[in-house]
Amino acid sequence: MNVEAQAGANSRNQAGAFNVIDVNSATSKIIVPVVLANYYGYYTVINLANTTSTPANCNITYTSAPGSTAGTGISKTYTRGLPPNGAIMIYEGNPINPDSRSDINRDPFWRGSGTITRFIGSAVIECKDSSNNPVKVVAFVNEEVDRNGVDSMYTFNTINK
Repeated sequence: MNVEAQAGANSRNQAGAFNVIDVNSATSKIIVPVVLANYYGYYTVINLANTTSTPANCNITYTSAPGSTAGTGISKTYTRGLPPNGAIMIYEGNPINPDSRSDINRDPFWRGSGTITRFIGSAVIECKDSSNNPVKVVAFVNEEVDRNGVDSMYTFNTINK
């Protein structure tokens, strides 16, 4: 599903919509087909939700595509905790001063020989509990850009495998 939403020239607020994700479709492995970090101004926000009462550790493996500053076909994994029945946001906006919600923009690994990251690629998210048992999750993505005082956003559900 793809939704395009814009906020007006005098507003920094964004709004969007996505299809409700059926909890019965939750799996422990998710594919995020497009991840952007400062890619011609676009960036990704991954919203990941735990559908169980079990805490999880989620390995998020990003793989770069042509156009990324670090090169093509490069992968790196990050681990994030996901609380029971909770959610986290992975925010790849603000490449100059990335915050703790960022994986790609905070890591100099993705800059290549440059001083700032530009990333296009994908991600695979796998979540397990402390005993290495699968934990079922769902996610959706916002692809955002801020230009000339206008915010634009595309939203889509990820792919549960």
